[in-house]
Amino acid sequence: MRVMIPSILCILLMTAVLSGCIWGEEEMNDIDGDGIEDSKDIFPNNPNESIDSDDDGVGDNSDLCIDVHNPEQADLDGDGLGDACDSDSDGDGLSDANDLCSLGDTGWTSDSTNDNDGDGCQDWGEDDDDDNDGVLDINDAFPMDSTETSDFDGDGLGDNQDQDDDNDGYSDEEDAYPLDPNQH
Repeated sequence: MRVMIPSILCILLMTAVLSGCIWGEEEMNDIDGDGIEDSKDIFPNNPNESIDSDDDGVGDNSDLCIDVHNPEQADLDGDGLGDACDSDSDGDGLSDANDLCSLGDTGWTSDSTNDNDGDGCQDWGEDDDDDNDGVLDINDAFPMDSTETSDFDGDGLGDNQDQDDDNDGYSDEEDAYPLDPNQH
C-alpha cells in the first residue's frame, strides 16, 4: 500500500509558494496608494506625505521648515519659509538677529527713509522711538535725531546744540539758571 503523505505535502507546499508564504511576497498594506507600506508611512491616509523629519506632525512635502520642529507653520511674510527657520521673518531686509520688530509689519524694506535708526521697526506704525535714543517719539522734540531730545526755549535748536537754552541772552555757561529765562 502506498502512502499518500507526499502528495498532500506537495499540494501544501505548492499552495504555500503560490500564496507567497515561502518566498516572502506578502501582500503590502498601503491604504493611500503612495507605495509606502502603512507600517512605515507616518501618514498612511495621505498619498502626498509619508515622512516627518522634524517630528512636528507636518509631512516634509508641506512642512515650511523640514528640519525645525514647528507645528504652527507660521510664515509671517508669506515667502514659503516658516518663521521658525526664516532668518528674516517679516521680510523687511534685516535679519531677525538685528531686527527689533522681527515679527512686525510686512510688505516694506528697511532703509533710511522709513527706518531712521535701522532697528527693523518701520518708523510710522511700529517704532515708538525712531532715533533709538531712549526717549519715546511723543516726548522727543527731535524724534529723528538721536543727539537731541529737548528744546527748552522752543527756538528749533536742541538743548545740546543751543548755547542759550532759556533764550535769555546769556549763554548757558555764564547763566546760573540756564533753564529759567527770568534769572541768570
